Amino acid sequence: MKNLYLSIFFIFILILNGSSQEQISSNDRLVQITFGYPIGSNGIISPQYSNHFSLNILYGVNGGVKGCEIGSLLNYNKGMVSGFQLSGISNINIGKTKGGSISGITNIFTDSTSGISISGILNFSKSYMKGVQLGVGNISLQNMDGVQIGVINYGKTVKGFQLGVINLTHNMNGSQIGVVNYNSGMKGFQLGVINLGMKFKGIQLGVINIDNSDEGAIPIGLISIVKNGFYEFELTGGEAIFSNLNYKMGVERFYTLFKVGYTLFKSNEIYSYGMGFGSHISLNENQKISIDLSTNQIINNNNWGSGNLNMLHKLDINYKYYFLKRFSFLIGPSFNVYLTQEKTDEEFGTIPIPYNIFSREWNSSKLFMWIGVNAGLSVKL
Repeated sequence: MKNLYLSIFFIFILILNGSSQEQISSNDRLVQITFGYPIGSNGIISPQYSNHFSLNILYGVNGGVKGCEIGSLLNYNKGMVSGFQLSGISNINIGKTKGGSISGITNIFTDSTSGISISGILNFSKSYMKGVQLGVGNISLQNMDGVQIGVINYGKTVKGFQLGVINLTHNMNGSQIGVVNYNSGMKGFQLGVINLGMKFKGIQLGVINIDNSDEGAIPIGLISIVKNGFYEFELTGGEAIFSNLNYKMGVERFYTLFKVGYTLFKSNEIYSYGMGFGSHISLNENQKISIDLSTNQIINNNNWGSGNLNMLHKLDINYKYYFLKRFSFLIGPSFNVYLTQEKTDEEFGTIPIPYNIFSREWNSSKLFMWIGVNAGLSVKL
């Protein structure tokens, strides 16, 4: 009885396809149902026809789709697909694809694609892709205009956006957001733990930024390594911390600043360490203005584990004159905000404070503000 119902159903599909030929072209079929190619309503010649609705009970091989295709395992089309595809394992399209494709494991497209591709593991586009790829892995071997979202994203030439754990591209105009971002040619923005650029122009924001070119990148992060970038040591002194050794790395427009310092106050040895960011403003070849903003932890009398708040925040604006190509002297005002819970001789503060322009005391801490001076020497690497 079941076989009889199935036979009647297939005969109905054949009659329906035949009666619809006056409304659609000879290469189109309104409906096709395949158990597993070539067992289906279109039989062995199924690759010659494009279907408005296609149901592949196991897998199907068809000429194309102009509407909707559903398969439990595999949808395979030799011609153009326009519409929606859903498969349990894979959609494989040899011709152009326009619309939405969802699969449990992989979408594979060899011709141009526009629309959205969603897969459980991999979206692969061999030709031009315009739209969205969403999967564990997304690969576009040619130009792509759109978005890739996954664990690993690769695009040869991308205009748009990549969001993933690892983002890779040869040429890109847009943004990368991930744990590791790599490009061999990019104009735009990178946000990640590690940003790598072989030829990058734009902004890098990450813990580690590496740019192997001199294309105008602005790295913002803890460690910024730029080819032909800005690297400089400074030895400076001020009224609160008598001696500071500073290291700057990045580019002159924006660099990271690392600091260590030492002073002696009321027979106590005071150490400091901190970091910050800064920028150089060029007046001419030999004269520059440096603007540095930093936060420094103050260690009183070698008490490294006190746990008390003892922080000095500084804004240093220095005039720098390069008397040699790599050597300069610097001098300028320093704006200081000092917040401490530490005391010396029952008074808040462990560093020499010349005067206050503002102060406020609480039960367990005190805030000091003053304007000082900073002076020293620097050498560019």
